[in-house]
Order: sequence, then structure tokens, then C-alpha cells
Amino acid sequence: MRNFFRKILYGRYGVDQFTTALIVGSVVLSLLYSFFHIRIFYLTSSVLVVYALFRMFSKNFASRQKENTLWLNFFGKSKKTSRKYIRMAKDLPHYRYFKCMNCKQAIRVPRGKGNVEIRCPKCGYSFRSKT
Repeated sequence: MRNFFRKILYGRYGVDQFTTALIVGSVVLSLLYSFFHIRIFYLTSSVLVVYALFRMFSKNFASRQKENTLWLNFFGKSKKTSRKYIRMAKDLPHYRYFKCMNCKQAIRVPRGKGNVEIRCPKCGYSFRSKT
């Protein structure tokens, strides 16, 4: 059976991160459909599965790699942004964040130091504020 699938997939693009995301999205939409019976969930889930299969069996490697790169760039940026805000929320008891008025760089300063002069490490602009 394994050799059968190897022969079918020989020369095909196969599975990458975007295809995996399409399949996971399809499963989530199928579960939502089973709970709420909203037809759009079922239709969208079916379209995602068909597109995932199309990508897996495609011989156009360049286009599939381009799509995967776009997906990774989008997902990587959103992942990085969410990590930044989670870290800032965890640091709230001990640090205060300021934005440089000149270059908009985020600056982390320890709390409870009083009225201090804050110097931007990026552009050198300095300003006074209470921590």
C-alpha cells in the first residue's frame, strides 16, 4: 500500500505548511458544521479540502512554493506580533514601555525609578518621563 502511494505522489508537490493549514482549517469548519449546521461551514470546508488535494497532486512546483512562501510570510508576521504583545503583557508588573517620539521605537524601562531621562537606543532622542 505504501508503494502504491509513493507511485501516485512521485513527481507531485506533496504536503507543505500551507496544505497542512488548509486541512486543519477544513477539519475545524467541519466540526463547526456538525455543531451549528450552517451550510457555509460545510461548503467552505469542502472547498478547502479540494484545494489542498489540488496542491498535493500539482506538478507546478514553482507556483506551490510561491503560495507556501506567501503563507509563511503572513503567518510569521502575525505570530511575531502576537508574541511581542504577550511578552509586553507579562512584563507589565516590572517594566513600562514607551515609544520614542522621534522614530517610534519601543523602549522598555524598569518601573518605580521615578522621573527619569529616557534615551532612545536607535536614534539617540531623549525625553523625561515617570516610570
